[in-house]
Amino acid sequence: MGWLGTTLFLASGPAFGSDWPQFLGPTRNAVYQGPPLTDQWPAQGPKILWSAEVGQGYSNPIVSSNRVVLCHRVGDELTVDCFQSLTGKLEWRFRQPMKFQDGAYFDSGPRPTPTIAHGKVFVHNTDGSLVCLSLADGKKLWSRQAKQEFASSGTWHGCVASPLVTDQAVILPVGGTNAGVVAFAIADGNTLWQTTDDKASASSPLLANLGGHPQVLLITRFALRSFDPVTGGERWNLPTRKQTSGNVYAASPVVFDDKIFLSGWYHLGARLSTSGPRGAGGVKTSIRC
Repeated sequence: MGWLGTTLFLASGPAFGSDWPQFLGPTRNAVYQGPPLTDQWPAQGPKILWSAEVGQGYSNPIVSSNRVVLCHRVGDELTVDCFQSLTGKLEWRFRQPMKFQDGAYFDSGPRPTPTIAHGKVFVHNTDGSLVCLSLADGKKLWSRQAKQEFASSGTWHGCVASPLVTDQAVILPVGGTNAGVVAFAIADGNTLWQTTDDKASASSPLLANLGGHPQVLLITRFALRSFDPVTGGERWNLPTRKQTSGNVYAASPVVFDDKIFLSGWYHLGARLSTSGPRGAGGVKTSIRC
């Protein structure tokens, strides 16, 4: 594969923005809550502080502790680069073989966005591997071949979900038998729990607090499901409409106040639900759009 150019920007202003350490930001809802950004830009656009040439993929850069981490693919290798956020200096680079080819003939990835937490970088690759790296130096701390180990078929586009990291676990929709969702221990990658037989979707899990209960929300190919983040026990589920093309549901749930919004392609439409005030914070009312 040839290399594709990309330019990373840092806007000038009185203060730099907050960390953006995972898919959709610090609270996994795409809401920026850092210092105000400038409301006036030069006519020629913001000043480019540095740039880097990278390969292909859909993975987003993440930022934490004055570092920018980006996953991309060069030839048959997954490449994880860590740059100093202000200077663009390459601090470390991690590589591993990658041979996945997209079933729908699009860019073959990587697609998932990594997560920085607990001084580590958690990388879920399109080929189904999960790798934990040291943020300080890029050293591999542990790895799992999740797709192979749990006999998952993935999706047309491979393994797409971005890892959710809690205090104890890295949680992913793997899609294997009795391993629709799997939690891996942060320290060593051992399996903490696994649950459901749902095949993998392309949706990423999130952690929410509904009805006073912390819970992992994930849209599988069949339902919006809620799990206890510590035990993996299912709290409740809300079946979704049957999909009509490849079961590649990709949208993550959007949680605000006591409401959950779902949307998706392939005639799934949209749904707004209100969580219940009692029990495990399950759905009380639901309106399809």
